[in-house]
Parts: sequence; structure tokens; C-alpha cells
Amino acid sequence: MEVTSADSDSDTSLILKINESLQSLKSFRKRISSLRNKKSVDSRIKIPNSHKSDLPTIRNVQTITSVFIEKGYLNDDGSVFPISPENLVKYISYQTSRMELKSFSISSLNWYLQSLRRFSLDTGLEWETLRQSEIVKNAMTRARKIASDIKKKEVERSES
Repeated sequence: MEVTSADSDSDTSLILKINESLQSLKSFRKRISSLRNKKSVDSRIKIPNSHKSDLPTIRNVQTITSVFIEKGYLNDDGSVFPISPENLVKYISYQTSRMELKSFSISSLNWYLQSLRRFSLDTGLEWETLRQSEIVKNAMTRARKIASDIKKKEVERSES
């Protein structure tokens, strides 16, 4: 297969866009890290005291970002953030398919979404409108139904 300059330009452009998406995550990590060493929270940084040094949130957002990049759930400009409703639905659907394979659970999905919520609120990105969009609510309803069906089948198996 011959590599053309267009392919190379496309690859370079994608790499630049991925790096740009990760910059917001790195910025968030730096802010969290600097807060750990301060006794009071800088009023310009809107991070609630309840999780100002929440390392699991940072790790979860890193994991989610990796999935978005790996699966191509990117905005038109190649960035992950701000997350579009369509890309969040793709992520939820992907994790729902993993639930069907029993390699992921609804509680894990909720945990990751909670981390995305925290990250969005901490960085000033819109979350409530995103989470309450009709397509996202439908995807979550489907995920909960599948999780419920899986649980019912497990109970039936254990009773027989």
C-alpha cells in the first residue's frame, strides 16, 4: 500500500486534534494537582471541595477519553471535549454492548458518567443539557433495561 502526502497530512491533522483534546485533560490534572498543595481553593477555580483532589475522577476521564479517541467518537474538529450528545450516545451504546457480554456493568457506566459530569462542571463545560438531551436519555434507558434483563436472567439461573 502506497502512502500519499494526503494520507500523511490527514494522519498529522488527526494527531494534532487528539493532542488538542488531551490538553484540556492535562490542564484539569494540573489544576487538581496544584489544589492538593493548597490549603484554600483559589476562587477562580470552580472545583467543589468534595472532590478537589479526586484522583479517581481524573483517571476515569483519562480512560473515557482513550475510549472516545480509540473508537473515533470525536467532534467535527477532531476534539473530544466538549462532548456532543451523539458521541455520548455512542459511548453509552458501546458500554451497553459490553454489558451484554458481561464485561461491564451499569454501575460502572454510571461511575464513568459521574466522572464526566464532575470533569465537565469543573472545567466549565455544559453537562446538564448534554445529559438531559432526548437521545442520551434514551440510550441510558436502554442501558438500564439491558442491565435489568441481565440481572433477571442471573436470578433465574441461580434459582433453577
